[in-house]
Amino acid sequence: MGPVLRDTVMLLVPAMLILVIAAVFGFPIHPVGLVLLLILPALLTAVISATSNSLGMILKNIGSLAAIVTGMQLPLTLLVGVLLPLSFGPKWLQHIAHFNPLFYDVEAAF
Repeated sequence: MGPVLRDTVMLLVPAMLILVIAAVFGFPIHPVGLVLLLILPALLTAVISATSNSLGMILKNIGSLAAIVTGMQLPLTLLVGVLLPLSFGPKWLQHIAHFNPLFYDVEAAF
């Protein structure tokens, strides 16, 4: 649980710092939305961290773990619609994006 907690805290501390700076510059803060915005990525980070740590213990080889993580990270990142809006993509890609858990995290943030 230690590495999972470390990864979650490493996500939350900079996120809260950015939110404080944004509030100082006039970004409107909605308390309920803010709590959800911090809980959803924290839960997702905990799940991904636990999965990665489990794979690391099973594989016992950093090269194999890096290949799996990198192989999954790029498609999942592209399917959330942050780098390029999914509305620009074909319909089949938009449908596949709904199977990506990161998609709902990003949608909740917007």
